Amino acid sequence: MKKKAWIMASFTLFRGLSALVSGRTNVPRMKYLSQSEAIAVDEELFKYFSVDSLMELAGLSVAAAIRDAYPPKGQRVLICAGPGNNGGDGLVAARHLKFFGYEPMVLYPKQSEKLLFRQLVSQMELMRIQVIDAIPMTEQYDLILDCVFGFSFSGGKPRAPFDQILNEMTNSKKPIISVDIPSGWHVEQGPPDTDAIQPSILISLTAPKHCAIYFDGPHYLGLNVPFKIQQKFGFRQPRFQQAEQFLRLDTLSPDDEILFHHKTEESLGGFGTSDDDDDDVTTIEVEVASPKLKEQTKPPSDSTTYF
Repeated sequence: MKKKAWIMASFTLFRGLSALVSGRTNVPRMKYLSQSEAIAVDEELFKYFSVDSLMELAGLSVAAAIRDAYPPKGQRVLICAGPGNNGGDGLVAARHLKFFGYEPMVLYPKQSEKLLFRQLVSQMELMRIQVIDAIPMTEQYDLILDCVFGFSFSGGKPRAPFDQILNEMTNSKKPIISVDIPSGWHVEQGPPDTDAIQPSILISLTAPKHCAIYFDGPHYLGLNVPFKIQQKFGFRQPRFQQAEQFLRLDTLSPDDEILFHHKTEESLGGFGTSDDDDDDVTTIEVEVASPKLKEQTKPPSDSTTYF
């Protein structure tokens, strides 16, 4: 815990010095959700949207973010899918990655018997996406998509076979893209003190969770949320540009204020927009990496509960 406290202090100091050196004294930051907040947001979404519709949007966001970070050149992608809805996001992403020009394979050792998940497997089989249950050697793939555990994971040692899967990913030298939570990390306390997955890219859904504080690489945000729900839970999503399904949080700057949702005649009532007065909404800031950090963490161009 002392190590994590030191990381938090260093993170806060770095953020302040970065803003001071660059002359930015009001650096926007996005709110980080606790586990209970993430669950509450999830439950609120389920009041208005079906699981399959949310999963489809989440999986599309994930695939689109991967396409941005690693443009398709026929890369072999291993999707490691867990038994819950985070794994379901991976099953959806596999289908979209196939459309985008990748060669996905899905490691899905504990398949759900729920109709939705059986349909997702059938859809992948229709598209000739191989689904396996034996853990392969990760080095034969170009990218690894981590969709094992979502924000319902509260730490501790995972059970078999997921302990072996996490160990294989931890020791892999291939780029790992984690969805919402790097598997094995505590949703609030971050990585365990022992060896853990260190993803190359993190794709947060709806809003970053507390553990994202411990991640300093390219950070994407996916899954647009209606403004009313953002307002209820006290967070604000930056505006997704045009038809994009994601945005890069770590490349935003104070000059990107236009990215935040403001009340306009053109945007009333839609996803991420307000049909009420914005005066009572607290402005949430978005973490901004320093130019040096952004340069260091830029991915190579070639190369639940819910979520």
